[in-house]
Amino acid sequence: MSCEIKTESSTEVFVCRRTKILSRLALFSATLLWGSTFVAVSSTNDFFKPNFLLACRFLPACLILCAVFFKRLKQLDKRYLKTGVVLGLIMFAGYSLQAIAITTAGGLPGRSSFLVATYCVLVPFVNAAVLKKRPDKFNLFAAFLCFAGILAISMPDLISESQNGVNWGDVLSLISSFIFAVYIVLLPKFMEELDAPLITIAQFAFAGTYALIFSLLFEDNSNTIWNYQSVFTLVYLTVLCTALCVLLQAVGQKNTPPATAALIFSLESVFSIFLSIMLTDERFTPALALGCSCIFIAIIISETKLSFLRKKSIEQRKNI
Repeated sequence: MSCEIKTESSTEVFVCRRTKILSRLALFSATLLWGSTFVAVSSTNDFFKPNFLLACRFLPACLILCAVFFKRLKQLDKRYLKTGVVLGLIMFAGYSLQAIAITTAGGLPGRSSFLVATYCVLVPFVNAAVLKKRPDKFNLFAAFLCFAGILAISMPDLISESQNGVNWGDVLSLISSFIFAVYIVLLPKFMEELDAPLITIAQFAFAGTYALIFSLLFEDNSNTIWNYQSVFTLVYLTVLCTALCVLLQAVGQKNTPPATAALIFSLESVFSIFLSIMLTDERFTPALALGCSCIFIAIIISETKLSFLRKKSIEQRKNI
């Protein structure tokens, strides 16, 4: 049953609301794990090349999901193959460009993280172009408020880290942002009649294959280092931050509007900063507090469309 259909049955309403809540929780959980990848990946730069790391994350994650959902593999057909080719390419392109922008194209981490995070602003416009669904005024205002929040969080790094202006790293980060926006918009469309775990398996298989081919052709992996730290981090990134996260995203987005999903994903930078405060020397600053507040308010506006204020206003009028 779609959550868009209203019904008189209290049981069906409860199930609908529960589905929406669980979908949001799935996206929040995925976002928290993704936020932790910044701390984890920072320790792998000396061990792996960017696309080799992607291959080592996606391909094992694919095998893990195949083992977990072994009984469903018999349902795989040409539809999943076509979906995997498309979504896997989009996923690989986004992650690969993001990694290359920071590691080899001259992009600075603070600036690049801000530029990539602008996908939350692009989603309503991409959604309008691809699916012909115009964003409402609440989504637009929330998206720009979210943009302001990310800017407040990242601006200190942007000011302190660079005086060089736009470079190729910036360009690749912006392209990556657009690619992620397209991915967020297209995923629910592919999910309409297909199984979420099988779509995830297909995505990982093709994304990992694309990354491996690219790495073998264009990267020198002769200096790859395998030790306890690199293996532990790779396992964490593969099992939790890759296999589980994309599955949570696929399931969560099935009952979550693209614009709302994008705003939830914007919390990735917030989670990342708080984890950095706990695990590194990152400090809590006024800019951080302002940015987190803006993003939190943006999510409330997107989720509720301020309906609680309108309801309160109506009740006050009745009491007059």
